[in-house]
Amino acid sequence: LRRVAPYVVAVVAGAAALAVTFWVSPLLEADAPFLLFHAAVLFSAWRGGVGPGLLATGLAALAADYCFVPPVGRLLLHDDPLHALRLL
Repeated sequence: LRRVAPYVVAVVAGAAALAVTFWVSPLLEADAPFLLFHAAVLFSAWRGGVGPGLLATGLAALAADYCFVPPVGRLLLHDDPLHALRLL
């Protein structure tokens, strides 16, 4: 349980960042959907180390790509490898 807890924190931090981003998206600039994901990644890495930080980074990239990068509702990572590199 002690080894799994930092990864659970990473997933919860990413989910919280996604929920708050949806909630405050009318107040944020259109160019800043990743702002709260940065905080989730930093928090996860601070609390758990490299592994949870990398997990939070990957989940944040997938969530941001699917929910905020046009076309919304579609993952572009498999279409364009350069897009995946820019996103990360």
